[in-house]
Amino acid sequence: MAKDNLFPYIVLMSHPHDIEEFPGTRRQAFLRGALLKCPRCGEGRLFQTYLSPVSHCENCGKNWTKVRADLAPAWAAMTLSAHVIIVVYHFFFFDAPIANWLATLILVGIAALISLLTLPVFKGFFMALVWWNRMEEQQG
Repeated sequence: MAKDNLFPYIVLMSHPHDIEEFPGTRRQAFLRGALLKCPRCGEGRLFQTYLSPVSHCENCGKNWTKVRADLAPAWAAMTLSAHVIIVVYHFFFFDAPIANWLATLILVGIAALISLLTLPVFKGFFMALVWWNRMEEQQG
């Protein structure tokens, strides 16, 4: 078996898209999505409102209607906020001389704020992940 026969497979696995559609690297595509930009071109907006994706990129024309992130962004945002809340509770409220209801109110407010701020970032990241791995072709 010739050594050259293995290289097309490796290139195919590291560059899953056609050369016209390929953004460069996986990291670049995921970062563009997390920055709420089109993972394909990095120029157009990915969302028209808070969490509603655009139908087509205004710059490159990529169709985003079939790319869905489903519940992964909410899961990631809640996981991140829970980890932050555990640390905040342990270091600031564990032996604090404040009422439990006040500590709970503050912690719930922090968790809600973290979740609301990170949800679009995670949705952009997961939309880029779905697009990069061509999973939109497998979705309904």
